[in-house]
Parts: sequence; structure tokens; C-alpha cells
Amino acid sequence: MNALAANERWTVSRRLLGPLEPVQRDAIVPSLLDYHGSKVKTAESPGVSRATIYRTIRQYGIITPAG
Repeated sequence: MNALAANERWTVSRRLLGPLEPVQRDAIVPSLLDYHGSKVKTAESPGVSRATIYRTIRQYGIITPAG
């Protein structure tokens, strides 16, 4: 599966994104894939807080698999 297909499966558009938001979203989704959905490890990777990752995931409508 290519990265584009993975992004399509993991994201949902809730609203039009600003100019930098797609870049942020497109950095988070591959990181979630790399860490098998672990939000804690995804947050540690760029050095942001776990709360920031959770908020960003919710804000951008990123859907992660349950479990």
C-alpha cells in the first residue's frame, strides 16, 4: 500500500484546511503509521506534547484504527 492510500484511509475532511495544516496533517499520519497508531510515540518523535497530538488529530479529523 502506498503512502497516499494510507493517508486516505486515515483521514477525514471536516473542513477546509489552512495553508500549513495539510503539511502538519501529512506529517502526523505517516508517524502514526510508523508507530502502529501509538499517539504517545507519535508525540515523542517530533518532541511535542501528547495533548498537542491528540488535539491535532481531533482538529484535522484523522481517524485511527481502534485497538
